[in-house]
Amino acid sequence: MLENLRTLRKYFRRYRRGVAAGVFFLLLCNICQLLIPRLLGMGVDALKQLSEKGKLDTSPGKFGPLAAFLDFSALTPMTVIFLLVTAVIAAQLTRALFSFLQRTFIIRVSRRIENDLRIDYFKHLQELSPSYYDRVKTGDLMARCTNDLLAVRMALGFGVMIIFDSAFLLSGGLAMMLYTNAVLTLKALALLTVLPLLVMLFGGPIKRRFEEIQSQFGDINIACQENFSGMRVVKAFVREENEKKRFRELNRQYAEKNIALAKIRAMFRPLLFLLMGISIMVVYWQGSVNVIEGTMTIGALYAFQEYVVLLMWPMMALGYVVVLLQQADASMGRIRKILDERPAITDAPDAEPPGEIRGEIDFRNLTFTYPGSEAPALVDITLSIPAGSTTAVVGPAGSGKSTLVRLIARLYEVEENKLFIDGRDIRRLRLHDLRNAIGYVPQETFLFSESISENIKYGAPDGDDEAVRRAVEISQLSADIDGFHDGYDQLLGERGINLSGGQKQRVAIARAVIRNPKIVILDDALSSVDTQTEERILSGLHGVIKQKTTIIISHRLSSIRFADNIVVLEDGRITEQGRHEDLMRNGGFYAETYKRQQLEDSLGKL
Repeated sequence: MLENLRTLRKYFRRYRRGVAAGVFFLLLCNICQLLIPRLLGMGVDALKQLSEKGKLDTSPGKFGPLAAFLDFSALTPMTVIFLLVTAVIAAQLTRALFSFLQRTFIIRVSRRIENDLRIDYFKHLQELSPSYYDRVKTGDLMARCTNDLLAVRMALGFGVMIIFDSAFLLSGGLAMMLYTNAVLTLKALALLTVLPLLVMLFGGPIKRRFEEIQSQFGDINIACQENFSGMRVVKAFVREENEKKRFRELNRQYAEKNIALAKIRAMFRPLLFLLMGISIMVVYWQGSVNVIEGTMTIGALYAFQEYVVLLMWPMMALGYVVVLLQQADASMGRIRKILDERPAITDAPDAEPPGEIRGEIDFRNLTFTYPGSEAPALVDITLSIPAGSTTAVVGPAGSGKSTLVRLIARLYEVEENKLFIDGRDIRRLRLHDLRNAIGYVPQETFLFSESISENIKYGAPDGDDEAVRRAVEISQLSADIDGFHDGYDQLLGERGINLSGGQKQRVAIARAVIRNPKIVILDDALSSVDTQTEERILSGLHGVIKQKTTIIISHRLSSIRFADNIVVLEDGRITEQGRHEDLMRNGGFYAETYKRQQLEDSLGKL
C-alpha cells in the first residue's frame, strides 16, 4: 500500500531536522489542546459546587496534577475560578504559537521536497535520450510536473501534518478519556472498530479514479499545447469548431471522472460522521446515567464529551488523509514512470576523453532501425569522411539522410564497431565531448522565447558580442537584424514565431557556427531561403568550414556542387557517391535530378 510514496523517504531524510522540529511542536500543540477540556471540566464542577453549596471542595484529588503546584485549600473560590480561566487562556495562546511553528516547519519541508522533486524530474528529462521523446507527449510530461506534483506536495505537507496530528490527538484523547471513565470510553469507541474496513473499502477505488483523472488532465494539456502551437494551421483550415468540439469532449470526460470520484468521497465522509454521531449519543446516554448514579461529575462528563468531539477531527481527517494519500500515491506513480526511465544512450564504462577531435568519420557496414520499427532506415552503409572535408548527402524524401547525420551526433544508438570518429568506436567516446565537437543545424529549427542574441549564444554561452556578430554575418542575417526595432535584443515569440522560416534557419546556422565546432552538420538547413541567399550563406561558410568536417544535406543540388564528396541515398542505401563531375557522367539519380532542377530554374527566369 502506498508503494509509490515510499520512494520519497530519501527526501524526508534530507530534511529530517525540519520534520522532527515540526512534529515536536505539533506534539506540544496537542498537549495544550488536550489540557483545555480537563481545565474546563474542573471549572464546570467548581461553578456547580459554588452554586449549590456556596463553597469549593479543594481536596487535591479534585484538581488533578494542578494540586502538585498549588495549595487550593488556601485560595478563595473566585481565585480558583480566575486561575482556571487564566490557565485555559494560556493553554489556547500557547497552542496557537506551537500550531504556527509546526505548520511553518512542516509546510516548509513539503515545499523544499516539492522543489527538489521538480528539479530531479527536470534533470532526469534532460538526461533521457532523444528516442524517448519520440514516443511521449509534451502535454503529459507537463501535467506530471504540475498537477501530479501538486498532489504529492499536498500529501507531504498537510497529509503528514494531519497524520501526526491525528495520531497524537487520538492517543492523547483516548488516554484522557480512559483516565476519566474507562467503561464509557470502550462503549463510545465500540462502533469505530469498523473504520479500518471503510478505509480498505474506499481506498482502492479512490486511487484508481484519481489515476484516471490525472491521465485525462494530461490529455487536456496535450490538446491545449497542440492547439496553441498549431493555431495558424487551425485557422488556415477553418477547423476552429472541430477543435472546440474536441476540447469540449475532453473536458466532459474530465468532469465525469471527477464526478465519479466525488461520489465516492460523498459516501465516505457521511459514514464517518454517522459513526461519530452514534458514538456521541452513546456518551450522552451512558454519561447521564453515570451522573444520576453519582459515579461521574457534570464537569467530568463535559470534559469527556469535549474529548469525544476532539476525536471527531482525527476521525474526519482520517477520511480526508486517505483520499489525499491515495491521490498522491497515484500521482507519484505517474511521476515514477518517468523517473524510472533509463536513457537509451549513456557513456560506456570504459569511455575516455577523446582529446581534440579532428573530425574523421567512418561508417562500416552500418544498418540501423528505429526503435519500434521493423523496416531499417539505413542498410549496409559504408562511408569514409576524411577530417576537414565537405560531404553532401542527397536523395529523395525518406531515404535516410537525416538518420545518417543523427547517428553521427549519437542521438540514436548504433551497434558496436559500426561507426567511428577519428578511428575510435563512437560508443567509446564520451557523449559530452562528442556532441560538444559538433555544430548541428537540424531539419526542424527550434528557437527559444529569448532574444536573438541569446538564441545564438545558446551554442556557446561564453561567446561575446563580437562572436555573435561574426556568426550573424556568416549566416547572412545582419540586414534582417538591423531591420528589427531592438536589433540583437529583439525578443522572439514561442518557437521564433515572429521570424520567417528563412530567418529562423539562419539564426540556427549562427548558433551552430558560433561554437567553432570540428564537425558541422547542416540538415537541409537552407531549404527556406532563396537561391541567392543560400549562395551567400555557403560562400560565407566556406571560410569557416575550410578546416572542419562538414556534412550538408540539401535538396537543391546546385548548392552542393563544391563538395569533396556527394553521397546519394535511396531507400536507406548508398547508390552513388563521388564528386559532382563524376556523378554527372554516371547519369544516375543525381544527374537526372540536377538537370531537372536546372531546367526548372531556367524556366523560372523566363
